[in-house]
Amino acid sequence: MKNHLPLILLLTLLLAGCINNSSASQRFVPVSSLPASQGATNIPWTGFFALDTETGQLCRTVEGKQFPDADHVNNEWINKLPLCVNLLPIAGKR
Repeated sequence: MKNHLPLILLLTLLLAGCINNSSASQRFVPVSSLPASQGATNIPWTGFFALDTETGQLCRTVEGKQFPDADHVNNEWINKLPLCVNLLPIAGKR
């Protein structure tokens, strides 16, 4: 019985949910703001952009929203960001 005790304890912990075997994490992390010194002014960052933690890419959360240039800053790069949903593997199978 002593030889089986570690195995019994491990199985008990797994069944009880004390050991989490999944590596669940949040794929897209919302971006709350970006300093104007980094070339983006008059952009409402909160709710519109996220960081893809798998690719490290900035993406848009809202389709169809265009951000005009402001204060002599070209915001065109922001309008060219991909939609976050399009970065998911399942999106390419539509």
